[in-house]
Amino acid sequence: MKADTFTPFVLLRAVDQVRGESLNAGVVLFTPNGALVGAAPDSSRIKALHPDFGVVSTATWAERLQESLNKFAKTLPEIAQQIAMLPLLCQPFVADTEPGTTLLNADDPQQTLDALMTWQVLARPATVRAKRDSTKRQSKLTSQMRAWFRSAKVFSTNPEDLSKGRVIANFPVDARDDLYADFAVKNGRLHVLETLDLRGIDHLTPSIRGDAAVKGFTLDEAKTAVDGDRIAVVSASNYDVARPAIKMIERNATNLYVMESPKDKQAFVDFMHRALHNDALPDFVLTRPQAAK
Repeated sequence: MKADTFTPFVLLRAVDQVRGESLNAGVVLFTPNGALVGAAPDSSRIKALHPDFGVVSTATWAERLQESLNKFAKTLPEIAQQIAMLPLLCQPFVADTEPGTTLLNADDPQQTLDALMTWQVLARPATVRAKRDSTKRQSKLTSQMRAWFRSAKVFSTNPEDLSKGRVIANFPVDARDDLYADFAVKNGRLHVLETLDLRGIDHLTPSIRGDAAVKGFTLDEAKTAVDGDRIAVVSASNYDVARPAIKMIERNATNLYVMESPKDKQAFVDFMHRALHNDALPDFVLTRPQAAK
């Protein structure tokens, strides 16, 4: 095996300096014939780190960085020199200080870059099968949403139906820790939904707070389990009472839909239409539970 079949690569990270958090955002592969730059196909993962990253067009940014690196390579032929220049060129991302080394497919360098992207950057697909958790207590809101999906014939408990334009119940975000999202739907990207029903309550009990905390934690864990949106659908009779519980789920959701808001409810229905490529969903009508006595 020739030594020149090995070549360096550098990971690029999205970093939130204030919170000390980071996510891999791209890879620069240095080949004998020039640099190749790969980036996540969209900013959905990294904008979860900080919303400012959501405005970055990752594809355009990768093209510009690759073009800049290869322009500098004309006057800086040594790969070590190009790596030294990288931190000045890769903003708003941060280059790893220590490059890695990989076996290069000299006939198809893009294949090597794609493998690095799959290994280090792209969202990992779910590898566990969903199963129905018969012991999980359904809220009234969850039951009403199931009935709503059934009415349009888009509801299923079979995980294989995700690819058939169906909404799946009890999606395993982390089956080992018994974390199941109420629903999941796929339209190129995989989205998960959690519901929180706070109607008919006049105070937050420890049980209600615990349920909200678990749902918020489930959405937080979904950051690495899915590549789409983490959606919270909530309903409440008294928002002054319900607000602390809603905050527990909202902080880890990319989208929050409040069913008492006509604007939010319509936005949620529109989202489901787009996700399912199906306009058959009827208006979502919530029946209101009796107030707690």
